[in-house]
Amino acid sequence: MKKIFYNFSRVFALVFITTMLTMAHSAKATTWTLTDNMSSSTIGNWSCWSGPYGSCKYIKGETWAFDTNFLFTDFFKVFGSSGWSDVGRPVTIPYIPQHSNQVVEWCKAQTTVVYDPFSGTSNNTVQLEVIKADSWTYVTTTRKSFTHSWSSEKYLMSTAWFSAPAKDIFVRLGVIDRGAIAMNDLKVTCSY
Repeated sequence: MKKIFYNFSRVFALVFITTMLTMAHSAKATTWTLTDNMSSSTIGNWSCWSGPYGSCKYIKGETWAFDTNFLFTDFFKVFGSSGWSDVGRPVTIPYIPQHSNQVVEWCKAQTTVVYDPFSGTSNNTVQLEVIKADSWTYVTTTRKSFTHSWSSEKYLMSTAWFSAPAKDIFVRLGVIDRGAIAMNDLKVTCSY
């Protein structure tokens, strides 16, 4: 009898948890997405910063062939020699009118990054960051290190899902110390 009750309790608990997770997922039916392809219509939103020996440059209309698998057109090239160089933009997460008092539940930022093998650096580290705009405090960061290779590699860098602390955030990609990367396409997705 004890074994039957134990098995029944486990099945009931499993059904209850599954039901709650399904209901929670249904509640997140509204999704907002910002996609910035770095075209001429959105380039005014972007800003660059670099240390004394670094650079950040917008490449417009030029197609950069990294290898036979992919091309970039309209992108940023960020080079760091020492210290820090970055490119980023502010993002305003809209609130949906019927949910004006509801805080965004989860957001995620992602971008495409390519290591530049012709930069002369043996390795480099980049960091994708989400910053709360009004206090300039970190919300989340993701770091990626590249080692020297004679071929370009394309990476989709993503932050972890985070709870949006405010409507206004700043998303940036920084090169730490020495290194060179190209960045293309920013996507920020939020669920309500």
